[in-house]
Amino acid sequence: MDKLKCSTIINTLATFIFLFNLMNVKANNIQFKTEELYYSYNSINSSVRGTNQLIIYTYSYNNKTVDGYTGTNSFGYEAAVNSEGVVIDVTTHVLIPEMGFVLSGHGSAATFIRENLEIGSIVTYDPFTSRIKVVNSQVNIEMLSTGSQLINAKAKIDEAKEKLYDVNVSDALINYYNAKKLYEEALNLYESNEDQLSQLIVDKCEQAKELLLTVTYNTMQSYVLEGRAIWHRPNEYNLDQIKRNLDKFQELGINLIYVETLWGYYSNYKSDILDMHPTLAYNTYGEYGKDYLKAYITEAHKRGIEVHAWAEIFSMYKHSKVATLHPDWLLINEDGSKDNGQGYFLDPANPEVKAFVITIIKEMLSKYDLDGFQYDYIRYPSEEEVMSGYTEYAMNDFKNEYGLTGDVKELIKNSEIKLKWDMYRRNLISQFVKEMTRVIREYENINISMAVAPHYELARTNYMQDWTLWIKNGWIDTVTPMVYVGDPYYAKSIAKDIQGFTKNFTFQYTGIGPVYFGFSVLTNQEQIVLINDVALGTAMFASHNLIGNIEFENALKMSTNRKKAVLPHSDVEQIVSAVFNDIIDKSERIYIPHLKMTESQKDELNKEFNRINVLKKNNAKELYEVKDAVFVLSLYLNMYANDVAAERINDDLSRLLTVLDIKISQDLINRGFWNPELVKERPDVYTFDYPIEEIVEEPIIEDIEVEQPKEDSRDHLGLIIGGLSFITLASGLLFYKLKRRN
Repeated sequence: MDKLKCSTIINTLATFIFLFNLMNVKANNIQFKTEELYYSYNSINSSVRGTNQLIIYTYSYNNKTVDGYTGTNSFGYEAAVNSEGVVIDVTTHVLIPEMGFVLSGHGSAATFIRENLEIGSIVTYDPFTSRIKVVNSQVNIEMLSTGSQLINAKAKIDEAKEKLYDVNVSDALINYYNAKKLYEEALNLYESNEDQLSQLIVDKCEQAKELLLTVTYNTMQSYVLEGRAIWHRPNEYNLDQIKRNLDKFQELGINLIYVETLWGYYSNYKSDILDMHPTLAYNTYGEYGKDYLKAYITEAHKRGIEVHAWAEIFSMYKHSKVATLHPDWLLINEDGSKDNGQGYFLDPANPEVKAFVITIIKEMLSKYDLDGFQYDYIRYPSEEEVMSGYTEYAMNDFKNEYGLTGDVKELIKNSEIKLKWDMYRRNLISQFVKEMTRVIREYENINISMAVAPHYELARTNYMQDWTLWIKNGWIDTVTPMVYVGDPYYAKSIAKDIQGFTKNFTFQYTGIGPVYFGFSVLTNQEQIVLINDVALGTAMFASHNLIGNIEFENALKMSTNRKKAVLPHSDVEQIVSAVFNDIIDKSERIYIPHLKMTESQKDELNKEFNRINVLKKNNAKELYEVKDAVFVLSLYLNMYANDVAAERINDDLSRLLTVLDIKISQDLINRGFWNPELVKERPDVYTFDYPIEEIVEEPIIEDIEVEQPKEDSRDHLGLIIGGLSFITLASGLLFYKLKRRN
């Protein structure tokens, strides 16, 4: 549901319930226990929210966003207060209510809001003392928050029924009505105004909210075409622990694990170059001996889970063998130190460093059956406080490249030279990414991903990480931006912005970490739902604070990961079959029972799916023809389903079309037919000669005469519809192809 609409409903409900019950309380002169808190605010309608500041934003704030938000960054917390002084929303970004205001805090002020304000809190502010007053009555808060959640839950159920989402409506309705009954019981107790009943009221509201939370999970959609990744730091001491963890990942629907293989320049595998990480060095993994990575990959593959090497490229532990043997490889900060509070980093300018990293990558990919390789820490340390990169090699190389003399630290005080210094360092990172990608693509079927700062300009200027260039040049297969924020809508907006860069070059599995950063499990699930509107999946950080979290595990299984999913970057045959089978399954369970599709229409749609399914999918040209066939089918969905069912089928086909389009680009790049660094537009797939795939002859099966069923008028109708469908689709496809080729 639209956030603005939800806030309006909550606002209305909160005001109504609060005033109604407050009048009853006053009339009987009985007061429930309350808590009063005070906190100083810094200003009203300030355009800047500084460190640890609390700012009040009223509806008249001139710089509010077009859609009515404060426009503050994601590093804070806010509470919306309506015209009656009732808190109606608390999260990272809230709408400014008409006739109300928003409390917006950073740092310690954000902590105050997070810990002390809830829906139902009463807030006033005094412009003479610059203080806010918060009144919390637990009973009032429980009643108001439960009431608002009831309205939200009913809206979710109604929307799911109206739009024919494939969600658990029956369980959602049972949970909703049980919660409603508890709330009504609590309301009757509340109206009695007996203080001794306070705890019973609170208990009933808490029980109701637990059920309503389940309703939220019941009504979340689960996709069969989705990246469900998780970052995993090895913590298993034996093979049984590896198996238990992987069994849990499989149970939770995780289909991709980014396993930390290189961190601090220790390994989690048997390396001839690096020391094994101390956490793993003395462990034995059954039949795999001391080889953790071999055990992990083999056992994961048994469970249908991909394993990608999560490698921290330039991050270095001070006491590692590499740092000890090669202290000259470490970055130097502006003040001459090597640790600027973010640990130690290798020098991207040093050719010995680059050769060393390439050697490690080759060793890893040669020894292990990895499905992918992820670049992390492929950057300089953050320059918010200290600039870095001042090794002798880098400074001399920079001066030679630009024909400069003198002390680089003094030279870059000139703004133009500083721009060149930044460009020099960005280019070092980018060229190294290019070289690593070239090496990795010598190995078959390795998906190359990157974990990067999500804000493009910040990445370029603060980390020297020009990741959009890497995408545009075709060096990356999958983007996992680290969108570590609290507000689900803000996370979606960042993912959407990144999607604008990825276009048809890369998959995006957006990195999220709400639970890791102290937000709720519900926030985690809401981010997955909203991000799936714009991207093709998520990567959760991290397993060590998620696995074993029973609330998280249960939420995942009953909501977004209810269905088994296929990775968007995996085998095309598997992808196409999964999407088509899911549509037919939903047709039988949902669309036909709701009279939005007939059995005959389903059968004809299935015939079209079968026709597309048998098309070859071995190269860009064949994928293009599959994509064309799916696209043309999507234009004629009204032949197979009515209104809302056709919309749902189109949603699924649109997701499939996005995946196919990316795969076409990546096939052209991987075959060397297209170098986006030189040619920006994707070339015509028909201009290349593709290898002829080996044809496996099918065994000849003799025809067996079978008794023909009696004719039925419905069979004739099906044949007629089928014939018309084929003619219409064939004509449409021919017209579409001619149009595309001309």
